[in-house]
Amino acid sequence: PPFGLPLYSVHDVGGWDRTVERILDDRRDLWIALASRFPGLRGEVSRRIVHETAVANAQLATLNALPGVVPLLGILIPTAMLGDIVLLTKNQAMMLFRLAAAHNLPLDLTSRSPDLAPLLGNAFGWRALARQLVAVVPGGVGVAARGAIAYAGTVALGEALRRLYALGQKPNRAQVARLYRESLTEARDVAKSIAGRLPLRRRGQLRQQQ
Repeated sequence: PPFGLPLYSVHDVGGWDRTVERILDDRRDLWIALASRFPGLRGEVSRRIVHETAVANAQLATLNALPGVVPLLGILIPTAMLGDIVLLTKNQAMMLFRLAAAHNLPLDLTSRSPDLAPLLGNAFGWRALARQLVAVVPGGVGVAARGAIAYAGTVALGEALRRLYALGQKPNRAQVARLYRESLTEARDVAKSIAGRLPLRRRGQLRQQQ
């Protein structure tokens, strides 16, 4: 083979699934290109895209909640609300296009607009997050829950999109709700991990208030 070309032995690595993981670990920059050309890689690439987006949204939702906890930052609450709705939805939209690209589907707005519409108005989107928790509860209660809801909502939407693109099956509202509930346990663990990485002073404030 050409010098420097990476070679992977399914036998030596320990099976096909572990080989896929090794390839994607080594070449994150090629996730979408590989998945679009090799259907056998699409499942793992899709899982990683959804998880990566969900973690990013959980981090964003948690950090945007801090104005309601840290004294003197309460004037930033409206900004945090707007940030949740706009930035988290933007991340979800980018996830949608990345998943479509991984499945070698057209990326023009006309082709994807039927998928974008539910994203902007689905029951577990960021308008629902705003109704439930963006109106910051006095004392900061619900800060960690914001991160968990952001994570679970993104995972539910991502899995629904993956099934649509891979199988042609469009989940209904009840199925999306089930996906949301199934991801909540993992979502809580992710939210706790994110809170644990906050600066010590803020982390102490979160523990006292929740």
